[in-house]
Amino acid sequence: MVAKPFRALMICAGGMSSSLVETHIRRAAEAAGVALDLRSISCVEADMWDFAAQPVEVVLVAPQVRFLRRRLAARLEPLGILVLLIEPALFGMAEGEAIFRQMLSALEGRGARRQADGAPERIQKP
Repeated sequence: MVAKPFRALMICAGGMSSSLVETHIRRAAEAAGVALDLRSISCVEADMWDFAAQPVEVVLVAPQVRFLRRRLAARLEPLGILVLLIEPALFGMAEGEAIFRQMLSALEGRGARRQADGAPERIQKP
């Protein structure tokens, strides 16, 4: 039986600057033996994305559009979709492995881990 891939979107300003980061995250998932369906889209595409028809488990928000995080969270968290900010240093250095590990960790712990102060979850440098 083949494991169903988990689905993720990465949102950036134009959907292009994240392609290198996306490639590195995919490689990290492959190396870990995890099936990952990852797609980079622009913030305009994200506004039009039908998350009910095309659901994902996690949305990664690139640093250049971090201002969208709260609006995305308000829209997506009621659907059970985790919204994570990527730290600028990880994004800039295309640290796909670190981003992938932290994305998995956040997915595994999302039910148990709720921040009391309501601060957004961030993917940070290890």
